[in-house]
Amino acid sequence: MTRWPRPAALLLGILLPAIPVLSSADAPDPADLAALRLIEPALEATGSSDAVWPGWDISDVPLALLSPGRACILVHHPRPPVGFRRLSHSDDLDLTIYRGEPDSISIPTAELGRTTAAVVERRELEAAGPAVVFERAFLVHETELCSRALEPVDLTIAYPVTAKNLVLSDIECEILVAAGEAMETGAAPAVVESMARDFVCVRSFRRIQMGNRFAEYERRLELRYGLPRYVAGRMLERTSEQRTSAVFEEAVARSRDKAGRGLGDRPWCTDPGADLTWYRELRFGPCGASVCRLLDATVPGWKERVRDDCVDPYSVLEERFRLEAPRPAHVTPRYGYETRLAERAAFAEEALTPGERRFNELTRGDSLRFCVNTHLLANVSVSYERNTMTEVDGHRQIHERILRLEFSGTTRLELVGRPCAVIVENGAFDVRQVILPAPERFTLKVGGREVALEHGIHEIDEPHRVEARGFLLEAERTVVFVSDERITFVIHR
Repeated sequence: MTRWPRPAALLLGILLPAIPVLSSADAPDPADLAALRLIEPALEATGSSDAVWPGWDISDVPLALLSPGRACILVHHPRPPVGFRRLSHSDDLDLTIYRGEPDSISIPTAELGRTTAAVVERRELEAAGPAVVFERAFLVHETELCSRALEPVDLTIAYPVTAKNLVLSDIECEILVAAGEAMETGAAPAVVESMARDFVCVRSFRRIQMGNRFAEYERRLELRYGLPRYVAGRMLERTSEQRTSAVFEEAVARSRDKAGRGLGDRPWCTDPGADLTWYRELRFGPCGASVCRLLDATVPGWKERVRDDCVDPYSVLEERFRLEAPRPAHVTPRYGYETRLAERAAFAEEALTPGERRFNELTRGDSLRFCVNTHLLANVSVSYERNTMTEVDGHRQIHERILRLEFSGTTRLELVGRPCAVIVENGAFDVRQVILPAPERFTLKVGGREVALEHGIHEIDEPHRVEARGFLLEAERTVVFVSDERITFVIHR
């Protein structure tokens, strides 16, 4: 049988004379060669990749295989960077490969020779099999199409791990697991659609409680981790049906359940050992993959919508079932919602770091809180005692003794001996919000006269002063929001 050269090989034939090649006689390391034999069928699965995801050709994506140390093997790369040399190998390995030692390389993708490559460590490949190759290769394709949708969502307040959010997350997971089992056993479409409606109900309810910024964070993670995991699972199913090498088939068998069954590889939602890292980040890979499989059964054409509009898969599911979803009160009791809230409360509290726990003490509770929003102003100076400041994370601080903020004009905020929680944005000195338990007594003076604050919204357009023991706020213009739980001062010019 005559085998025509692939387009990438033809292009290499044209470009190779311009590429510095040290030697064509070097052979790959035996361990690298074994890894390459393992992934060769994966990288040649052009027909399968387009069938799994329309418009994706896996053979167009270069792969960088990292060996222990600095060695890097490039596969299917149209123009390797300077310093990479072509390696010779036996004729039965149908791959064009190069070896080099880049100074640094990022995972899971990297720019090499002005081309984005999927990056896989050899130890990852040996542990996870070809699933990791499929995931990384699809991520390159996805990034090229939807780079903006995959940009990180920077949270100015840490992802909530309240008992309510944890329990609702567990219920979501259980519905997805049940839906996956129903699809595998050939349940009627009406049964699967009913589960999809329940899932949309619970997730919508949880996200309303949580806030839109966190919903954007979750959407990005499911698009970034869940969709590639789903694609990897479907690719494993297709390639395992084809005649490939025994080594490849064995590797597929090892990794098929993990990548192919979404949440089925481990019942995280019923595992008491799941930690906060699972809830904050890791669950969105398997959850997102399970949502994709639910879409396969309920929403024809969903892939084209995700591909063309760069939306996360759940948005398509929500759009389809939102108007048909039942009320939360009709769904959550079936999963013991109220009972599980009490059980999860202790876990949510114990899992917090001391800094997170202290931050919550200052910002939450039954007593009245002061909240000073400075996001409309640029800080002129910030001063505090470093030995009494705790950094909770990149956006949250606790000041136990002294904090002074000065802005343009006569606006300033000063706290002495009054602990407060602080939210910053672009670095430690870019203060956006200060929160603290309200003083028992305070005065508001506008133009030298004392003014009482009642419930509602108050606009103050002249110099004024809020003062209490250890607390001083002087500003030129402020909007004050007063409720039973909080008095919020929004300072602006």
